[in-house]
Amino acid sequence: MNKKLTKMIGKRLIQSLITIVLVTMLVFFLLQLIPGDAVTSFLGEGATPEQVAHYKHEYGYDLPVVIQYLNWIKGFFHGKLGFSMAYQQDVSEFILPCLSITLNIICCSFVLAVVIGLVLGIIAALNRGKLIDTIISFITNICISLPNFWMSLVLLLIFCIKLNILPTFGFSSLAEGGFIEWLQHIIIPVVVCGFQSTAQFTRQTRSNMLEVMNQEYVTTARAKGIGRMGVTLKHQFRNALIPMVTIMANNFTVMFGGTVLVESISVIPGLGNLLLSSISSRDYMVVASGVLIISIFVTNANLLVDVLYGLLDPRMREN
Repeated sequence: MNKKLTKMIGKRLIQSLITIVLVTMLVFFLLQLIPGDAVTSFLGEGATPEQVAHYKHEYGYDLPVVIQYLNWIKGFFHGKLGFSMAYQQDVSEFILPCLSITLNIICCSFVLAVVIGLVLGIIAALNRGKLIDTIISFITNICISLPNFWMSLVLLLIFCIKLNILPTFGFSSLAEGGFIEWLQHIIIPVVVCGFQSTAQFTRQTRSNMLEVMNQEYVTTARAKGIGRMGVTLKHQFRNALIPMVTIMANNFTVMFGGTVLVESISVIPGLGNLLLSSISSRDYMVVASGVLIISIFVTNANLLVDVLYGLLDPRMREN
């Protein structure tokens, strides 16, 4: 591997680790400012002060916030994410299955958005001003303007209630119900999470492709007798892809926030739904662990962007 690229990756990796620590510290300390606590919420309003004090001492909630944070981080490196008062078990035992469900939705949405967005963007650029370009541009403008929650409710109303061909709520993994049942449960959340990203990828790809079409290296490639497909893929698309990397990474991270709404509407037991219920029950260990997991994925996505930039554009290795 190129020495400059290795140095750049090492620098970005250190920055990512610092970001994760700062984000988790901020969230952990801010959670302490929310009225109420996990012990009182678990025991109920009828709990005596002695009972509350006993459980706080047993689970370490009476320790200084800094000590609690350090103990939590220490447990993370041992595969533990703290103890949940609401679930009465270690957070790692149930948060990972929830994360798996959320990743099912996000990864499928992202892959489909990238593939469809890039293909439609290239088609629109190569047919600039024609009917197919107008139709694609019109549809992408509509998709960007529609809010996620509205789209989710409309799809549920049409396919789940009116046509009754899809389940209205829940989730089924591939191992539990097979491919068909998994697809039936996941198709609406995937569409809702990915339709705006698909539209953004389409518009950006079209714009980038049009920008590089008249560059000198493209003209030179055509003059050498390279076919249209070769020029499009080897010269135009590769250079048009560089600005897309950041947009793709940003949309991937935004999808984590989008799944919270989708999982709530479709009653999907994913990470977003878990965080919402944990905030209501003041289960701070679950919230902090969820934020930690999300921050790891977000910083890794940004790190991947920097690596891809270094591979696609050698000039970025100097930064």
